[in-house]
Amino acid sequence: MARLVLFKGRPDTGSGKTKEKKMTKTLKRIGTALALAAFFTGSVFCATPVPQTAKNTRTSAVKKDFSKKKSRVRKSHRKALPTTKINVNKATVEQLQVLPRIGIKVAQRIVDYRKAHKGFKTVEELRNVKGIGAKTLEGLRPYVSL
Repeated sequence: MARLVLFKGRPDTGSGKTKEKKMTKTLKRIGTALALAAFFTGSVFCATPVPQTAKNTRTSAVKKDFSKKKSRVRKSHRKALPTTKINVNKATVEQLQVLPRIGIKVAQRIVDYRKAHKGFKTVEELRNVKGIGAKTLEGLRPYVSL
């Protein structure tokens, strides 16, 4: 009787039915393990594959307009801009925080600089405060006065 070789160099010593049973048991155990893993991790396994479409449905549903430059600051963190000009020689820390790009630390530095130098003589003098550069000063010009 000829022996069937399942693996190279290893002859099949048992009947085919016992190996089938072992394979079936192993596959059932793997399936059970996957089902338990999916249950405990909250993953979802699909029996049927999801068909692939030509377009990515995620991006095609929402068309974005990239022509406008977006602000880095989230809408929830944006400040309401002041309606009148703020006098930097008389404003408090809270009033200075209303200015764009001015937080609590920079507002405190403005007040400290103002006390040390007996007020600002020009708006350009704000550049001497740490944290206020040329770009920030240009953004502040419409909202500050002396």
